Amino acid sequence: MMAPTDHPSASGYLFAQAYLIHHLLKPALAALLTLLLFGCKLVVTVPEGGRVVTEDGFVCVGPAECVIEVTTDDFDSVFTAEPARGYTFTQWAKKKSSFCGHKTTPCPLSTKGFSAKQILMDVLASDREFYLEPIFVQYDVAYWRRVLAEIDQGRFSTASYLYGATPDVGNCGPGSLKPAPKARAEEALDQTRSLHELPPVDYDAFYDMQMQETSLVQRANNYGNHFPAEDDTCYTAEAAAGARSSNLGSSSTPTDPAADIFGWTNDNTNAANLMLAGHRRWVLFPELGFTAYGQVDGFTALKVFDFGSPSPYPVPPDLEFVAMPYRYYPYVLVSQPPQPTPWSISMVPQNGASGSFNYFGSAMVEVIEKSSGNKLPISNLTRDNQGFGTANFMSWMVGGWKYDIEYTVRVLGVRMPDGGVRDIEYPVVVDRYHLFNVNYPREGGDTKSGDVLQGNFNMPEDTDSYTVSYTGPVNVSGTSEFSNTGYFIRVYDVDKKLLASSDQPFQLRFPPGPTTVLVGLCDENDRCYPSTQTYRVTFTPQ
Repeated sequence: MMAPTDHPSASGYLFAQAYLIHHLLKPALAALLTLLLFGCKLVVTVPEGGRVVTEDGFVCVGPAECVIEVTTDDFDSVFTAEPARGYTFTQWAKKKSSFCGHKTTPCPLSTKGFSAKQILMDVLASDREFYLEPIFVQYDVAYWRRVLAEIDQGRFSTASYLYGATPDVGNCGPGSLKPAPKARAEEALDQTRSLHELPPVDYDAFYDMQMQETSLVQRANNYGNHFPAEDDTCYTAEAAAGARSSNLGSSSTPTDPAADIFGWTNDNTNAANLMLAGHRRWVLFPELGFTAYGQVDGFTALKVFDFGSPSPYPVPPDLEFVAMPYRYYPYVLVSQPPQPTPWSISMVPQNGASGSFNYFGSAMVEVIEKSSGNKLPISNLTRDNQGFGTANFMSWMVGGWKYDIEYTVRVLGVRMPDGGVRDIEYPVVVDRYHLFNVNYPREGGDTKSGDVLQGNFNMPEDTDSYTVSYTGPVNVSGTSEFSNTGYFIRVYDVDKKLLASSDQPFQLRFPPGPTTVLVGLCDENDRCYPSTQTYRVTFTPQ
């Protein structure tokens, strides 16, 4: 027995929903809902970050709500979402009485043909309202999709990718990194900082060897120590200087430099003090102008201070605070239990004020679900004004938050250097939907036949994706070359919500429509089986 280890666009009738209706619903119900789709007003709600335009001259610039009267059978337009600079259009919102939901292409809407049916003309003469709403996010979605897929594939954590000269730990040889992994670390750092409107950093190759020696002493002694002793294995003065001025990380296997940056930002495994989030505070330090990166066999170092010169990039004068998470935020940076990520905020000192001013001495925080107005439970509220990076800092845990839900964070009672007190409010959406990948390629031998999926795991990272369609209760079971399943079966709905995840037989009530089944050696929490080679998954409708 093996055990896991922790380790179409449619056109025609108005609002182009006919394709989904007629293909997914019974004909009688489809006819009824088709009638309900049509109304006399189209409300185009455009958030900050872009505009919606048509080829016939309609323009709605966000943030705004624009209303179009639709009362005749000659309405025929294609609506296009255009993001502003620094934003990305991800999809049309899917909600009640909205159209083109989840689509990423221009939205064609038409009332042509309505005159043939009086009931449709009557609806056009009514006071009904229907909605069209683009989603714009203020970060580089394409980058995050790409880099997360690359991390999953594991091809940027191999020795051949990382090293120009391979480290020799037994002989205290630090080796050297190729240019590519160093550039990858810098890019990940800049992309992470851009989420907070922070300036980029320059890579300082002068400290390359210091970072390699720092990583080496950590690896040779199997610790994460900012103050190595002179009698420690592979100690050097440069290793000690680097350890004092760097974020440190460790893994049992070589790591992707981008994943290291994201891990330090998330900081949910900070062994020194979870709630102080020291690694994150340096990654998001506004005045961080330089960096350097090193790695020896999974032990990593990122230099974050003691560069001897100020940042070449000014902090934006209107940047008031650095909060994490903030606005639309990649889910890889914010974890849920069992290893949750602390949320946090630091004030950016203005006009030469001290970063250690006690802004949060009596501050409180609320996290409110925008749609319901419900307040989420807050715990572990921690205040600090003597720590790392920007010294002033407050962190907290949020109970029960979910991915892809909009929250409002309110920080109340922030004391300012001029003696005033203010409140701070900002939105948060931990964005999983746009980034989480459920489409993994299948290789030769990976097949679906009726109610059976079967195939092979060609490498430890191999995950195979299948689309199935069941409705109601279904028994799901798996076999392998071992006496137990030896792998995980995950089921996701059309919104990428996890419906089931198990390495044991289970029963699931499948919702109508297509669902995605992932078969892989690891679950959603990176709990993995080491060496299963074959799988056979059977679905038995009840």
